[in-house]
Formats: sequence, C-alpha cells, structure tokens
Amino acid sequence: MDSQISIVNDKIDEVRKKTIIEQDRDLHISNIILYNAQEATTDRDERWKEDREFCLVLFNKILRVPIVEEDIKRFAR
Repeated sequence: MDSQISIVNDKIDEVRKKTIIEQDRDLHISNIILYNAQEATTDRDERWKEDREFCLVLFNKILRVPIVEEDIKRFAR
C-alpha cells in the first residue's frame, strides 16, 4: 500500500513539474530579444518612449508585422 502511495505521489510531482515548465514556456513564448538596438542617453521615460518608437518602426515598416503600441508590454535593458 505504501509503495502505491509513493508511486502516485511521484506521478503527481512529475505532473506538477511539467505544468510549471509549460506555464513558464507559455509566458516567454511572445518575448522578443533585440540585439544591437540603439542606446538612448536620456532619462528613463524618454528612453522608454524611444524604445517603443524604435520597435513600432521596426515591426511595422521594416519587418511588415503590424503591431500597435498596446502590444508592447514592457522593455528590459
């Protein structure tokens, strides 16, 4: 009986780990990393504005992938 409980607990742990991995993957599936993007030398708010404008131009005009400002969630440097 104890061995069966142990097997069930092991399976539950395995399913939890897989679920966590899948959730983490789903959270990062839409992330885009841009290398060699221009650096802004202004304050934080101005830098965010410049980064947002750079991404909008890059996607809409260069890559021809239509996005709007609301599609951009955040920036990380």
